Amino acid sequence: MSKRKIIIDNSLKDILLKIKNDTIASIFLAGEVEEELLAHPEKEFDYFGLSHANKGHISYLTKEKIEKVEAEEVKDYWRPKYRYTARPGSVIKKFLNFEDHRIIESFSTSFLSLVDPPNYRMEVVKGEDIITYYHHANYSQQSGSLGGSCMKGSPAHFFDIYKKNEDTINMLVMFDQHNKVMGRSLVWIGKDFKLMDRIYVTNDLYLSYFYNWVSENDCIYKEHNNWMSPKQLMYRGEKIAKDLTIELKDTIFDTYPYLDTFKWLDKDLKKIHNFIPEDRKENLKVLGDHMGRTFPFDTFTFCQISNQLCTAYDSTYLDYLGLRVARNLTQRSYVLGTFILREHAIHVEEIGDYIFNEKYDHLNNKEAIDKRKLEQEEKRKRGTKLKEELEWYESGSSGGSSVDGVFIGELTQQPSYSEYVAEHSDPITVDTVTITDDEWMDSVSEGLTNC
Repeated sequence: MSKRKIIIDNSLKDILLKIKNDTIASIFLAGEVEEELLAHPEKEFDYFGLSHANKGHISYLTKEKIEKVEAEEVKDYWRPKYRYTARPGSVIKKFLNFEDHRIIESFSTSFLSLVDPPNYRMEVVKGEDIITYYHHANYSQQSGSLGGSCMKGSPAHFFDIYKKNEDTINMLVMFDQHNKVMGRSLVWIGKDFKLMDRIYVTNDLYLSYFYNWVSENDCIYKEHNNWMSPKQLMYRGEKIAKDLTIELKDTIFDTYPYLDTFKWLDKDLKKIHNFIPEDRKENLKVLGDHMGRTFPFDTFTFCQISNQLCTAYDSTYLDYLGLRVARNLTQRSYVLGTFILREHAIHVEEIGDYIFNEKYDHLNNKEAIDKRKLEQEEKRKRGTKLKEELEWYESGSSGGSSVDGVFIGELTQQPSYSEYVAEHSDPITVDTVTITDDEWMDSVSEGLTNC
């Protein structure tokens, strides 16, 4: 497999060495890239450097500029006169082709956090200060995940559980030079661990500063910065899956905040969990509402394949596997009247539906499938017949003709389109699908945890 050489200057190399584990940084540091990774193999981009004229930009040369430099007596490839500059994301998109754009976003975030760092400080707050800095009036900007937080304008009493449990619930805040909030994350303190929860920031560039704080403070943190993965965690760069419990001093309040990770509250035992303790599930309340309410323990469930959380309405039980899974991992088979895991399903054009693949073929209802094939074939025949009749009709033939072998004399006045179709076509039936309560709730549940 052919590779193309990459030349970078020392200033850019120094930055990339600090993020050498990043996918893109490692390619540049290797000094070569496989041709198949190039966004435009026919073009040439090279001599990458750190722009000194535009902070946070990467400079480079195109093939045309390289040829101009090489035509000069003194070949200075780093001469600013010939160099283009752009933000890191723009440069990488021109040079490399990644289907997963998160790779480029991750590189851009890490790169900019090093070359164009904001004026900030990190501070852990507790008690009343959590309530103060949760409110949007104290944000540096109304943007990003922080600006879109569902709790940014909630009444102070929604956060009483934080105020009354300051020994175990703190909050890490990123402040700008004006003491305004650029980002925040709850910090949970257990008997033998600390966990930094989901991070909310005004700009994704600031995420790396929270992860740096985690490294310096020996904290567990979330593998995925979302609400769906309360048990998928990271510690010292390694993936872990742990059931964690926090003991609280006070759990009885009129209202509660929406929580991303420790959702299951046991008021009687004064504990809160990132999982569902089976022996206590009937006693649990779910803190998953931005209006201060609690839900029954089974409002959410864990997909037994991805181990990610989903609402009960967004899951389905697969009898043939004995597993409850997120519905977005399945295909619905109407002919079989069931859901099938995507990797176990195949689409059959003849019936316009999904059935089990070869491995699980013994689960297919052959009689139902054959019946659907006959029905679909009949529909195709009726459609073809109707099409032929309409084509004859639309031709406007005034001479004698025949339809279905019956002679029709010269037309003195053509019937209307609807009259002709009604007289000459079989009624075409359209399969109807009954929408169940669960399916109707799909749309409702989408907004349930949009926080």
